[in-house]
Amino acid sequence: MSVAVSVVVPVYNSQDTVKRCLESIAAQTFSNFEAIIIDDGSTDHSPNICDDFAITDDRFKVVHTKNSGVSSARNKGIDLAQGDWTCFVDSDDYVEGTYLENLMVNTKHVELVIAGLKRISKKNTVFVTFPEKIVGVEYRQFYFQEYPLSDSGYPVSKLFNRQILHENNIRFNNHIHMFEDVLFLFSYLLFCKKIKFCSHASYNYMILNSTLSTKINDFESEYLGFISIYNLLLTEYNITQTELINKYPALGFRVSRLMNRCISVLYLKSYPSNYCIQALQDFPKQAWGFFDQFVIPENIVKKVVKFLLVRRMFRISNLLLRLSYNLKR
Repeated sequence: MSVAVSVVVPVYNSQDTVKRCLESIAAQTFSNFEAIIIDDGSTDHSPNICDDFAITDDRFKVVHTKNSGVSSARNKGIDLAQGDWTCFVDSDDYVEGTYLENLMVNTKHVELVIAGLKRISKKNTVFVTFPEKIVGVEYRQFYFQEYPLSDSGYPVSKLFNRQILHENNIRFNNHIHMFEDVLFLFSYLLFCKKIKFCSHASYNYMILNSTLSTKINDFESEYLGFISIYNLLLTEYNITQTELINKYPALGFRVSRLMNRCISVLYLKSYPSNYCIQALQDFPKQAWGFFDQFVIPENIVKKVVKFLLVRRMFRISNLLLRLSYNLKR
């Protein structure tokens, strides 16, 4: 019998959580799956824990690689997957027993399945849910604005069709470390006709000092994330600047946050002035339009900086930004 689902589990130094994660996958009521564990060069006891677990359940396979990052680990899992569908579970997290069973209901005529999850922190648990609904990809208002996938673009709690992934060479970009999951999802969406949204939230997403968490990266990586999603929306989805502001403001807001983050990185990492000025000049001219619309300055200095930036007065902006960030140190 062919495998229905490949569960890809990237692991990096997760010795305190990975066993719980693997046990939750093994306990699924839907049993026709394979689990591909990609150990991304862990230096703790994670590799041994994974190897020992795989001995007890032949549905689990472990691949040890040199440390290359979570995107590379997920891509390796995609390459090795044999199931009709591919899903991801992070090693810090765990899933309920009916997780795969719920995802696999009524998947015959859809190309993507999206479910909710529980965001669990020390303070509280927040449920992220969707209505039970099958949506045509032409109904963009639903998934760009009403239930914006730009806010829930994480690869977990979703099913991806393996054939679409392979035929269109859809992979995570190893050079992007912020918003790379949304870029992956939106690239995949281009090849879908129908999306199934599920009302259940059987995935437990742990908010902690995650071993797979993001950090402030170099400007080149941050900018690549921004410009990749920006160009994808404008060229592949043919969304206009006006639509980002007026029709899909939830999406426009998220993209403007990426742009603002890129600018912050320039000064948090103390890049030279000439580099910063050139970097500001390299942002697409029209992008400053939704930057102006969505970025809300929190103090008078940032209000002045925003005023100067949207008018492309970059040399003065650079001076004020550099002074502002230096004073914070």
